[in-house]
Amino acid sequence: MRKWMIALVALIAVTCAAILTVVLQINPNDFKSVISQEVKAKTGRTLTIAGNMHWHFWPLTLSASDMSLSDDPDFRDGKLLSIGQMKVAVSPWGLVEKHLELGKIELSQVSVHWLRNAQGQTNIQSLLNDVRRASGTHIVDPSLWQVSTQGIEIHDATLDLTDQLDHQHIQIAPLNISLGSKSADQSRPLDISLHFNDGVHQLQSSLKASVRVTNNWTNWTLIDFTQTTHFHGLFQKQGLEKLTLSGAAHFDSKSKQLVMRPLSFSFNKQPSMDGELDFDGQHIPYNVTFNVTGSALQLPRFETLLNRFGHQHIQGLDLVNAQGQFKLDQLKMGRVTLDHLLSKVLVKKGAIKFQQLTADFYEGNISANTELDLSQNPVTFAVTGDIAGVDANALFQSWCARSPVTGTLRLSTQLEGTLPIQSFHNVKGNVQVNLADGLLRGVDLTSLASSGQSSLKQLSGRAEFTSDQLNLQAIQMQLASGVARHGSGHWNEKADQAMVTLLSGDKFLKRLSVSHELCQPHYLFKN
Repeated sequence: MRKWMIALVALIAVTCAAILTVVLQINPNDFKSVISQEVKAKTGRTLTIAGNMHWHFWPLTLSASDMSLSDDPDFRDGKLLSIGQMKVAVSPWGLVEKHLELGKIELSQVSVHWLRNAQGQTNIQSLLNDVRRASGTHIVDPSLWQVSTQGIEIHDATLDLTDQLDHQHIQIAPLNISLGSKSADQSRPLDISLHFNDGVHQLQSSLKASVRVTNNWTNWTLIDFTQTTHFHGLFQKQGLEKLTLSGAAHFDSKSKQLVMRPLSFSFNKQPSMDGELDFDGQHIPYNVTFNVTGSALQLPRFETLLNRFGHQHIQGLDLVNAQGQFKLDQLKMGRVTLDHLLSKVLVKKGAIKFQQLTADFYEGNISANTELDLSQNPVTFAVTGDIAGVDANALFQSWCARSPVTGTLRLSTQLEGTLPIQSFHNVKGNVQVNLADGLLRGVDLTSLASSGQSSLKQLSGRAEFTSDQLNLQAIQMQLASGVARHGSGHWNEKADQAMVTLLSGDKFLKRLSVSHELCQPHYLFKN
């Protein structure tokens, strides 16, 4: 037995000595040119290895330092990727057979520079396009490369994001990524952690999942992932402390589709927003609280550039079994004070419903139900409910006291629908609204009829809005006395003047002229 043990130890020693002899005869720096040529052929980018490459024992590891990958010169003259230190596990048996078989890869002090130019193109997409075009291209014999990566770990990385289209720049650091070796079902354990701090918003996020990759990373699937994000700074002041997402996701780079099904999310605290609105010099505090207690969120088609800066387009949005609460307190507009607004929010199959919406003013209240259907094209909505006891004149005066609002509203879809109005000073009827390309194209007053002691019996017409002018067309008015009138009008913002003309037959009855101050009308009569 002892002789067998001695023989086995001797055999192991001889084998190790043979492998060591082979390794020592190989200068790892001889791989530099081969690696650089292969990367150039595969990506069209230049790989520079400024530091020396060394062997380390045991296990057998190849290390390199001060590495960089050049960027597309059409984007910038600089580095797309830089690596301070790299360690790669190498199979000694592969060296004996004269080929390089790589195992686990460890990278540290990594910097990635993501750039989108003014035309909306990114340097990462340019790299992926070049990789696809060079698919199957080799400088050296493929048999010399037996890359069976047993995993990759990235420590203390920095992700630098520059957007020349939106004129934004942010930096995410540190970023840590761990991708393990394949399991029996071809999936790998994935662990990502990152920190973001722009001086105002701060967050720490971690993701744990199993990932399955196919077609050279063009398709990947996250299996049973959980992402936890802790918020600090301004986020925390707004009441958002922790957000947890869990579910499954699949990404296809060719179609740019990210599918999450199902996606569950939860907050450890009701997020809220506090701030002030500035109306004509008066600072009005407000608070908004939103609580989500949903179970699943599905995005069958989510097309995006996969960057933090937005420009996202959602098609076929499908929200499932989400419910929550929307709350607004203490909002003042001139003479109108909103003491309380509360609504139940239900989301199902693309439709968002605000149910049991109640709003209490210093006098009067609103009770309504609202439904917004995002699954339709164009988007449809409907409002039903009552407005009782609210001083319409006070609302009008509050609107007039407001400071001018400037800005640009851009929408990617059309919005149209009908708002049934009931019990607003004994007026009932419908108002049809059309909103397209971010501009209010028109409002149809269809069959607004009053009852009770109001002198107005029925009103219809159309309002068309341009950038600086409001035109009233096809005004039809019928009074309780039986008198019928029709007319038109316009309001010019630049001239700060409004004119409304009402006619009865061919006889000119009345003209309403407003100048300088929209909320201080002057009446002119002419028979």
